[in-house]
Amino acid sequence: MTMQIKSYKLNYIVLSLLLLVMVTGTAQADFTEGLVHRWTFNAQQNPLIDDIGGVELVNKGGVIFANGMAIFDGDSNCFLYSEDPRVNSELFGGTKEFTIWVKFEVDSYPTAIVRLIRRSLSGRSDETTTGISLFSSGEVVGNVNVEDGSPESIRYLPYSEQESNTAAISFSPSLFRCYANGTQAVLDLENISIRDIGIFTVGGLVDYKSGNFQFDQVFIGRIDELRIYNRLLTLEELDAIEAIEAIDITDDFFISIVM
Repeated sequence: MTMQIKSYKLNYIVLSLLLLVMVTGTAQADFTEGLVHRWTFNAQQNPLIDDIGGVELVNKGGVIFANGMAIFDGDSNCFLYSEDPRVNSELFGGTKEFTIWVKFEVDSYPTAIVRLIRRSLSGRSDETTTGISLFSSGEVVGNVNVEDGSPESIRYLPYSEQESNTAAISFSPSLFRCYANGTQAVLDLENISIRDIGIFTVGGLVDYKSGNFQFDQVFIGRIDELRIYNRLLTLEELDAIEAIEAIDITDDFFISIVM
C-alpha cells in the first residue's frame, strides 16, 4: 500500500512538471521575428525582469503588481526606468530600427497629456529620443526626435478608456508608424537619424538631468505587457501580437488533471 501511494505521488509530480513545461512553453512562444525584450509582470519573485533579454526595470518605489499587471497611481515615485544600455543606446538612436509595443488600461488623467513610454533626459523635446503619449481626449501620440532636436510626431489615433488597449510605435530611417488597436498612421521619412539621448522610462515624463527626478505628465492606470522589437513591424504583425496571460497553476488544478 505504501509503495502504491509513493507511485501515485511520483506520477503526480512527473505529470505536474510535464504540464508546467507545456503550459509555460506555450505562454513563452512568440512567432514574430525581432523580439528582444518583453516584460509581462507575471513573475511573483521579480515581476520587472525581462523574460527575453534579461533586462530589469527599476521601480522608483510607487508601482505595485497584481494579476500580471503593473499598476500606476500617479504618485511622484510611481514610474519604472532603466539605464541599461540594452534598452537605451543599443536599441534607440541613430538609424536603428525598432518597435515598442504596449498593452494598457487608463484609469484617469491628472493632466491633458500622459507619457506612457519615454526615452528622454529632461522635459525638453530636444533632449528626447522617442515616446508614446496619451491625450485625455482619447488619442495615442507617437514621436521620435531627429538629430537636431526637432520632433517627428503622429497623433490622434483613437483608443478606449473603458477597455484594454494596444499601442505601438515603429521606426526606420525612412518610415515612422504609430499604432493603436488595429489602426495605424504612417509618416514617410527622408533617411533620418534620431537622437541617442535619455533614459528609458515607463509611466511619466522624468527630468533626469535636474538630478532630483522631477516627475510630470504621469500615467494613472495599468500596463499588462511591454515589448521591444529590433526592427520595424508591419501592421499585420502588430495586429497579430497577443499579450501573454498570467498563468495561475495551483495544486488543485494539477490534482484534477492527475485524477
